[in-house]
Amino acid sequence: MKDFTAESLCHDPIHGYMPFVAAGELPGDEVVEQHIIDHPWVQRLRQIHQLQTAWWVFPTAEHTRFQHVLGVMQLASRAVDALYDSLNEVCDDVPSRPYVETLMRMAALLHDVGHGPFGHFFDQHFLADYGLTHETLGCTIIEQELGHLLRGLRRNPHGEIPAGETLAPWQVAFLIRRPQGPDDGPRWLQMLRSLFSGLYTVDNMDFVLRDAYMTGYSARAFDLERLLHYSFFTERGLTIHERGLHALVRFIEVRAALFQSIYFHRAVRAIDLTLQELFEGSKAFLFPGNPLEHLDEYLRFTEWTLLNDVARWSQSDNPEKQEWGRRWEALLRRDLRWQMVCERTRYFEPHETEHGSIFSNETFVIAAIREQLPAPLKSLPLRVDLPRHIHRPGTRGPVPGQNFYYDATTGDVKNLTDNTLFNNLPLSYRICRVYAETTNHNPQIAASLDKLLKPGESSKPPEVRCRLPSLSYLKNRAENLIHTAVFEYTAHRHQRSVPKYNPLPPKPAVKRPFDPLRLVQLLACILLCQTTLVVVLGFRDYFPPNFRSDFLLGRKDYFFGPYQWAFYAHILSGPFALVAGLVLISEAFRLRFPAWHRRLGRAQILCVIFLVAPSGLWMAFYAATGFVAGSGFAALAIATAICGLKGWQSAVQRRFDQHRLWMLRCFALLCSAVVLRLIGGLSETLTIAGTYPFAAWLSWLLPLIFIESLRLTPVIQLRVRIDQQHLFFADVIRRHPMNRPIGRCIDHANGISQTVGDPIQSSWNFPRESTIGPNDPKKRRQPFLILGTGAQVLFHNHRPSFSIRRIVPWFRQVDHLVNVSSHMTAIWQYQGPPAMQPIPLRIHRISRRECALINLIVMKGKPDLLKLFLVGVHDVSDWSRYGLNPSFVNVGWFFLLWDPMSLDTYQNPLIERYASKAMSGLWSPQRKFSTWRRCWVALAEAESEMGLRVSSQQVELLKKHIDDIDFDAAREYERKLRHDVMAHVHAYGDACPAARDIIHWGATSCFVTDNTDLLLLRDALGLVRDRLVRVIDRLATFAVEYRDLPTLAYTHMQPAQPTTVGRRACLWAYDLVLDLEEIEHRLATLRARSTMGTTGTQASFLELFGGDHDKVRQLTEKVATKLGFKSTLAVTGQTYPRKIDSQVLDALSGIAQSAHKAANDLRLLQANKEIEEPFEKHQIGSSAMAYKRNPMRSERICALARFVTSLQSSAAQTAATQWMERTLDDSANRRLTLPQGFLAIDAILLLYNNVADGLVVYPQVIAKRLNAELPFMATETILMEAVTRGGDRQELHERIRQHSQAAAAVVKQEGGDNDLLERLAEDEAFAGIDLQAALDPIKFVGRSPQQVDEFIANVVSPIRERYSEALLAREFNSRGDATGWFEQLYTEAAGNEAEVPWADMLPNSTLVAWLNRADLTTAGKHALVIGCGLGDDAEELHRRGFKVRAFDISPTAVDWCQQRFADSPVDYLVADLLNPPAPWRQAFDFIFEANTLQALPEDLRAVAMTNLASFLAPGGALLVIARGREPNEPLAEVPWPLTRQEMETFTRAELIEEQFEEFLDDEDPPTRRFLAVYRAVQNASG
Repeated sequence: MKDFTAESLCHDPIHGYMPFVAAGELPGDEVVEQHIIDHPWVQRLRQIHQLQTAWWVFPTAEHTRFQHVLGVMQLASRAVDALYDSLNEVCDDVPSRPYVETLMRMAALLHDVGHGPFGHFFDQHFLADYGLTHETLGCTIIEQELGHLLRGLRRNPHGEIPAGETLAPWQVAFLIRRPQGPDDGPRWLQMLRSLFSGLYTVDNMDFVLRDAYMTGYSARAFDLERLLHYSFFTERGLTIHERGLHALVRFIEVRAALFQSIYFHRAVRAIDLTLQELFEGSKAFLFPGNPLEHLDEYLRFTEWTLLNDVARWSQSDNPEKQEWGRRWEALLRRDLRWQMVCERTRYFEPHETEHGSIFSNETFVIAAIREQLPAPLKSLPLRVDLPRHIHRPGTRGPVPGQNFYYDATTGDVKNLTDNTLFNNLPLSYRICRVYAETTNHNPQIAASLDKLLKPGESSKPPEVRCRLPSLSYLKNRAENLIHTAVFEYTAHRHQRSVPKYNPLPPKPAVKRPFDPLRLVQLLACILLCQTTLVVVLGFRDYFPPNFRSDFLLGRKDYFFGPYQWAFYAHILSGPFALVAGLVLISEAFRLRFPAWHRRLGRAQILCVIFLVAPSGLWMAFYAATGFVAGSGFAALAIATAICGLKGWQSAVQRRFDQHRLWMLRCFALLCSAVVLRLIGGLSETLTIAGTYPFAAWLSWLLPLIFIESLRLTPVIQLRVRIDQQHLFFADVIRRHPMNRPIGRCIDHANGISQTVGDPIQSSWNFPRESTIGPNDPKKRRQPFLILGTGAQVLFHNHRPSFSIRRIVPWFRQVDHLVNVSSHMTAIWQYQGPPAMQPIPLRIHRISRRECALINLIVMKGKPDLLKLFLVGVHDVSDWSRYGLNPSFVNVGWFFLLWDPMSLDTYQNPLIERYASKAMSGLWSPQRKFSTWRRCWVALAEAESEMGLRVSSQQVELLKKHIDDIDFDAAREYERKLRHDVMAHVHAYGDACPAARDIIHWGATSCFVTDNTDLLLLRDALGLVRDRLVRVIDRLATFAVEYRDLPTLAYTHMQPAQPTTVGRRACLWAYDLVLDLEEIEHRLATLRARSTMGTTGTQASFLELFGGDHDKVRQLTEKVATKLGFKSTLAVTGQTYPRKIDSQVLDALSGIAQSAHKAANDLRLLQANKEIEEPFEKHQIGSSAMAYKRNPMRSERICALARFVTSLQSSAAQTAATQWMERTLDDSANRRLTLPQGFLAIDAILLLYNNVADGLVVYPQVIAKRLNAELPFMATETILMEAVTRGGDRQELHERIRQHSQAAAAVVKQEGGDNDLLERLAEDEAFAGIDLQAALDPIKFVGRSPQQVDEFIANVVSPIRERYSEALLAREFNSRGDATGWFEQLYTEAAGNEAEVPWADMLPNSTLVAWLNRADLTTAGKHALVIGCGLGDDAEELHRRGFKVRAFDISPTAVDWCQQRFADSPVDYLVADLLNPPAPWRQAFDFIFEANTLQALPEDLRAVAMTNLASFLAPGGALLVIARGREPNEPLAEVPWPLTRQEMETFTRAELIEEQFEEFLDDEDPPTRRFLAVYRAVQNASG
């Protein structure tokens, strides 16, 4: 057993867990690695940023050199593991492996120990004055300050140094010192130094990975494993095999791009220029002198101490120091003197010399630029910055001559420059940036700089020509990757790499055509500015007021007083709001100056809400020409205020699409001042009088209508149809950007949505006639091609793949593959079939921060099947739900995705047109077969727990591969074996070779098929239940609204006693209530089949357990529990009783019957024009009869309902005709009936909900039809009244009969109106009776209104209470307020805790159990409770000793807590997890979150989880409890369970996952839940 007493682990976001040697139980005087790590010289690196000054620009990258050196130490061990054997072969005197590894680890840990504040900047601008570098200073520190400790080291995490070997500090110093010439060190030590000063070192490999990750540039910048795997030592030095050259070139290019994008960022270099000036003047105050002479002071000299010191200088008594302090304070405020004017990049080839270029010297460049500037600008203050990066070193000198490559063809070790791929890289580049104090003269300075470029010098990298790889090559490459198995990664790394292809030469730039829209925009801006100027120039008549001026004429009588203040507020605030709006609607301004956009936006909204709108409303009461104009201006003021408030609200809620829309409306209303003057000018020109009242309305209605018409006009979507076969669609998928800090959703005017780091301007030349609209239901299943850069792609419904033979005829060429890191233009060219014209696709202005490069991804598959995917480089969490295995993908390059789905075969319309994505996904192959695997996992886990030969490692391996199904392999196995279950057993075994022998152990096929079907039935019934509840709720709302609106009732389809519209809706709703009861009953009684064996006898399992019946029973119960069932079927045959299918389809048929009845009623009522289903604005009822409004939805409901009811008989016959224990004639039938029954019912309920939510009632038509029949129905009342007055009942009855028949004859035979009342009025037998009073319709509806009230109270309300959470959440989500429903729920509860679904009035039982077993220090620790509810969890934490703060978004809930626990010290407060208080950052030692995240929509969870992680103090713990689901499980109603991939958001926020459990709670039915514990990183020694 391994001894862990001397080992500690620290977690790193780049390298995972990193071991180091701790004191533990080792002898007290032995020096261990922990002593070095905890030494002050190493700990000071915590106070020096890794990014030098770039951390000021990239706020997410405030990591320090301490984290970096720990990562380098880990890489040093990996390098020794890969290289020691080859080093020992080529050198004779190599020490033992533990010695070499310890030496390398210490050199890695201490290589930056000499760094001062701001890293290499300090080298150049301080240490250089004394002839020092951080390396020479570090060597001194290593030998003098740390030497005694280094000599005492005896072990590393992987071995112990043999006796007789003692670590030499000078060798540690030798490794970190850059070679200057021939050295006397041993040869093996010189070779090891190439790992610290060569082309790819443990240092730069770590900082490229770390800095790219922390800045958001790339989650995995290059292939580290491949680079190390193909490296080894030869006689010449550190060598890389030619197979690893692509990985090396990738690393070099990513490092160069990182320098260009991060370290040489324009804002970073502006800070450096300012810092350089500060250092030159104030270095005497910063440090007393040569650090070698003041090592004690240098130990305490870090960025923290420097920035703290300079911040106090402004208070110094020394005037000079005081002045420098003020300048330092300006830097700390980011108030920079220098602003970038222009930038050019110059690349140098091996045959070129940098010294021969003008870019070699800053002084030369400034002088040359001034020479070209016009005379007035020659004295302009300028600074030139010339950062230089060596893209790849040359071959001469001690530093570059340390790396070589191995040519496998010749067997020779060669210089890297002998390789064509490597030699095509540029040698180096310089960026020339010109900075000035203002940007007023940018064009002149840029033109002057361009004149300095020699002919042939370019700001683009050199062109590298090569051919695009042929498809045959790609196929061969795929076969090689699949079958050759070049090397095997560890169990959690299976990435494959593919070759890199350089870009083709760029094509000539295409001149941008004239755009008339630009001219219109320019004219509009000029008009706005002109109007604003006219208003401002009119101020001379207002200060003081000139009552003879146009506007103030006749206003003297009421001017002084409130009107005066409103007038001046309006004329001062209006121009500002108008001009600010003109700036804010500029997309360029928003993207370039986001902070100023926010500040100006806040100022404008405040101005509109508190000044412009109120003052305009007040002035409206005094408008000229009276009420019409005044009401117009009042409506304008109110509309402007509403738009401003809605814009503010949507911005606060982060719904920026809505924010932009409302603020655009607000700006359009502000433009009314311009339109008003245009109308006035036009009226004067045409000499039309009296237009002012109409102008008051038109001035704001016209721009508002114009804006809305533009918004509603369909745009050409990026979905293209190529001839009749729909060869491909182009689409860019929108995703929420919070996974990466640099992500941002950009909505383009042409309908394109991308998730990118910087904006991409896209122009797509597609024919308008070939467009398919965004709401076309066919888009979910048709083939598509996806192009883009940096977008995280959400695939539609299919696992994308294509056959080589099918794509060859169409895919001819792709011109100009793009190196994104070089900021070049991309042109993608598709060459269609011969009859088609090429369709150019352009993407330009590609950001350097999006993706490193573009490359090919080859997926694992059959030799004749090559799959290409376009993927984002940062998140593959959703891949498993689409059948993709991210462990087999080389993410880092991307190309295109092709999914050729031909339309010449039948496609199920239930999928294509009707059913929801949730229900379709539930019955998908991915869901079905991944559930098979979950059944196998449950069986294996239960067998392991019961003591059978199943290891926990095998179970974990099976769990890991539940969703990454190789369908191609399964299809191939099924073709051979003719058995679907065994095909998937073999495919699962291929993915889990170590567990192959125990998959399906003891089970029969029906174990997976039938248990899966029961699981799918349960989930599908749950979806149906939720949709039923929603429809019942909608119908009940409709019934209450029309509870007392009388209408004709019908029996035998003949007019009968009246009812009310609301009561008829109750009939429809009650049918669904009965269906809901049946569905709930089916769910409550659904049981697992579990492990019943081949014929239900469990004989195989009895044999496995040696005849132990108790163990067989226990196994059955365990498997059922793990599958989420509380009980199992009592007895079964080989299958579960097909009676269950019949019962389920009976329930579905009942819903179909109810829906058909209601829909049929609506069709009849719509024919009578009494009630109509919703009819959309552009909907067409008939292609011939344009006036028609057909009840299309109701007709579709009826059609689908007949289909569902027909399926019930099929299920009944299947159940009736099963022979003995089972026959297979059920299988094909059930594959059709079960999925299609649920898909059809899903479609029916979606349609029903849509209809019920939008029913249109026509009361006048209803009254007219009722009045036409009401006289006949009133005869009984009239008869009773006449008898009461003394008449003969029989005689009166006969008279009424005769009059009724005569009136009916008039109606039927003559087409006249019902004149029965007139006939009775003329009959003396009915004299004195008020016949009109007898016709009040409400007298004939009986108890209809009261029955509606009772039905709602007694039947619907309990349903609403049971499902209140889901109904409220959906209602508020439809309004765009995802969290508002909490407050309404607590308010409606009115102090009754029984009305709050989650209020148990006890602490969370899972929390209590976890606290009882957790070892927590609570005294004095601060805890935070997320979504405190009624406070029981917060009080429990207080009882445990925490200082607790608990918040909820609902003020009512917080008040409730404060009343319940009036004397409690717990701090209850109202707060929003999506917009938390800033002081909470890193403020809490323990955070508890239970069931809040699952109540948020998916697009808000990442924001909430990131905020939640930021609350943790270093070392703090976060406990999360939530419902759990698999990625491919559908989401229905709230609560929406979380996936394992969503939970990983916490680890991406740099928390360490300490614990993760899945369990089933004790609800009925059991609910799957996650419990996870995360901890914030504290320090390395922890």
